[in-house]
Amino acid sequence: MREIVTTHNNTDFDALASAAAATFLYPGSVLVLPGKQNPNVREFLFIHRDLIRAVERSRADFSQASRLIVTDTGSWSRLDRFDELRNKDGLDIHVWDHHMAGGDIAASWTLRKETGAAVTLLVAEMARRDIPVAPMHATLFLLGIHEDTGSLTFPSTRPEDVRACAYLLENGADLNVAGAFLSQSFDAMHQELLTRMLADGRSITCDGYTVGITVEPAEKRLTMLAPVVARYLTIVKADAVFSVFAMDSDKSMVIARGGYSGLDVGRVVAALGGGGHPSAGSAMVRGMKPEAVAERIARLLSEGAGKELRVSAIMISAAHAICASTPIADARKIFSEARAKALLVVKENRPTGLVVPADMAKTQNDSLPVSSVMRQNLPAVCPEDGLRTVTRLMMEHDIPLVPVLDKQSGALAGIVTRADVLLQMYSL
Repeated sequence: MREIVTTHNNTDFDALASAAAATFLYPGSVLVLPGKQNPNVREFLFIHRDLIRAVERSRADFSQASRLIVTDTGSWSRLDRFDELRNKDGLDIHVWDHHMAGGDIAASWTLRKETGAAVTLLVAEMARRDIPVAPMHATLFLLGIHEDTGSLTFPSTRPEDVRACAYLLENGADLNVAGAFLSQSFDAMHQELLTRMLADGRSITCDGYTVGITVEPAEKRLTMLAPVVARYLTIVKADAVFSVFAMDSDKSMVIARGGYSGLDVGRVVAALGGGGHPSAGSAMVRGMKPEAVAERIARLLSEGAGKELRVSAIMISAAHAICASTPIADARKIFSEARAKALLVVKENRPTGLVVPADMAKTQNDSLPVSSVMRQNLPAVCPEDGLRTVTRLMMEHDIPLVPVLDKQSGALAGIVTRADVLLQMYSL
């Protein structure tokens, strides 16, 4: 590692976004992730890990470092065990920060400007250089700005933040995905709206699921409605809730939240012209009265629009499965040629383990069989399981793919990868 990018511990979305953006501005650099991240950032990182291409601090090698790029902080104490670089002779240090108080990092180059979010500074430079940004990266950068500016409502928000948001939306940033990961505030105005929703809302039953539906006027002075809907879901103990907020007589915003019941709220709001994923979604509906939108939601549910996407719809063949006796050297070659993130280990067409590059890095003896480093006791799903089950198992076991087994024979039927989940989230 010659050029290292990092940010502060207890990483929030602005820190992660600004560090990820720095890898665009410093081609060839490596993002070293701090060991501690906020819970919503950890969830985002798990699903988007392959996209961000970062290494954990515990696996970082600083011996060849010639440049350190730090974002969203100017203090050594906020970094995760970077003391060995603090007094390294000839180290070129760049700092990108929006905290005007500064810090004790003696950088050779610094951009410190008072913006609502640190990532705004890097996005502005990316736009100036005309660096292409994909929708998934644009969504992360947008998350950083929205979280640190309270969705552009905090007094610290600057025109540069607004311009950066517009640029990211032009490049395909997905507000539905961003909204699902944002941690948002809840104040007295939100409580008043929640009280009305509890008094006016109704409950319906579809295919055994209990769904709450509310219709309320959207007050212009009240921002960030998603936390109210999430709280409503918790209180009414429904499988999902759909809240219709009337912007005017024929324009409504729909915000949906769901649990892990098997009801896919994202597929329902997609039918309304919006988007999201199984647990969260939103849509802007025009040309219908708010009450008609609520009836449309009930009708979509009764017609089965909320049926969760099944594994059978997205699973692929385990094209690069190997056996336990395969030498590590051969596995490394498959990883290189197939650009795989993990290899399934099988015996008589049944999965027995999983190999990932990080596990192989623990040994230098490439003649050993992969059974010496493979992960065992893999969870598995069947084609009839839902996408949410796959995501939960991936997160709980920290694995990039889950084998799919035939329900009758138990034989390997295919796999579902983290990339498959990611593509579904962005409707690609």
